[in-house]
Amino acid sequence: MRRHILSLGIAALLAAVAATPSAMAQSYPSKPVKVIVPFPAGGGTDATARAYAEKLSQMLGQQFVVDNRAGAGGMIGHEACARAPADGYTLCVATLGGIGLLPHVRKTPYDAIKDFTPVGRVTDALFGFAVNTSFPWKTMDEFAEEARKKPDTLTLANSGIGTITHMAGETLASLYNIKLVMVPYKGGVEQLQDALAGHVSMMYEGNIFPHVKAGKLRALGVSTPFRHPQFPEIPTMKELKADWDMPSWFGFAGPAGMPAVVAEKLSPLLNQISDMPDVQERVLSMGLVAMKDTPQGMADDLKKQSERFGAAVKRLNIRVD
Repeated sequence: MRRHILSLGIAALLAAVAATPSAMAQSYPSKPVKVIVPFPAGGGTDATARAYAEKLSQMLGQQFVVDNRAGAGGMIGHEACARAPADGYTLCVATLGGIGLLPHVRKTPYDAIKDFTPVGRVTDALFGFAVNTSFPWKTMDEFAEEARKKPDTLTLANSGIGTITHMAGETLASLYNIKLVMVPYKGGVEQLQDALAGHVSMMYEGNIFPHVKAGKLRALGVSTPFRHPQFPEIPTMKELKADWDMPSWFGFAGPAGMPAVVAEKLSPLLNQISDMPDVQERVLSMGLVAMKDTPQGMADDLKKQSERFGAAVKRLNIRVD
């Protein structure tokens, strides 16, 4: 009996040791990790997920498997992430639009602050407004002039109501005092196809740049305060309109309650990946800039941008429900 009790005690002690944060940090991950992407394959969110997941798989010896869950402007994928077991084996590439903007536009089944554990931002969006080269507009002023002549006629594609791309379109219309028809898609790939076919007047995304280089699309302005390093001739929206301010980023996150050691282990690895030239080149081709961050940095910026977007949504009167 004594031996049996002693064995049980030792087993309990070993289990307790194995459950300590340091032990988990050393053993994590011990099985494949799912990375939910809230938009279809082929867009900037997907490109971010695949670039970083491949490197994490190599660095940690376990597969980080990308799982696209598109729909509802990113809401479906973000909800799947928020409702997943908080064990560190389900992550997502959260978008500022999906968790910082969308809850202000429509009722979402998750709270941006309470339902996620930030790991860190990894890419900033270098988006641009582009038109098919078959259209005559060579500058944003020329496009706006046409829109004033024909209100509610020119179309602007976006990746779904309540997304950053939708907010960018509404902001553009407000700053230039024009009326555009907003056309929502499931993601950047679908709107790109219609832009290349000339079915929409303009689109706003990061995947435009390979087609700008190929001469199929013409970029009229980029979203960031700095010019695109490969297309320095394209003006920034800030140069065109001083009030332009449309940040957008993608970052890794897990469900609320995820062990802190998971974020603490992954965050510096994500920063190492952001420093890799091949990753920087890969994401730049999709209109993204690799960046480094911390879990707290992501949380702080999310709170700040969410408050700012909330005010902008009220000012522009954007609402789905």
